[in-house]
Amino acid sequence: YEIRSVVLCNFSNLLIYSIIFDISMQDIEFSFMDDMDITILFANLLDNAVEACSLIKDVSRREISLRIHKFKYYVVIKMKNTTKCIQEDKKEEIINNSEHEGIGLEIIKEVVEKYGGNLTYGQDDGYFETKIILPDINDEK
Repeated sequence: YEIRSVVLCNFSNLLIYSIIFDISMQDIEFSFMDDMDITILFANLLDNAVEACSLIKDVSRREISLRIHKFKYYVVIKMKNTTKCIQEDKKEEIINNSEHEGIGLEIIKEVVEKYGGNLTYGQDDGYFETKIILPDINDEK
């Protein structure tokens, strides 16, 4: 199961950086996606979140939450992590800078678009949230 494998691969980083990790996941079949794309999607989400959390000096504030659930014929994925505040005028620069974790967002966007999905992200009050909505073509009638 690809998602569990990705989480387990990142588990040591969660421990090293003392990050609180909370996951809530319905039993969802990702059979509508290629295994490699599932791995790429979740690995980049988690890598970005771990990197952002590791930069926070106050260890007690390092948190990541991952929610995966179905809503009608869609799979909804929400990743939320604490982060250092980014100035409004610097957000696009960071997201599009290949020297930063923003490269992961570009890769995530490519995977989401490949499956006709929608990607939104933003920062508010010390948290960065990524929301992905993917149509589950197995359930469409």
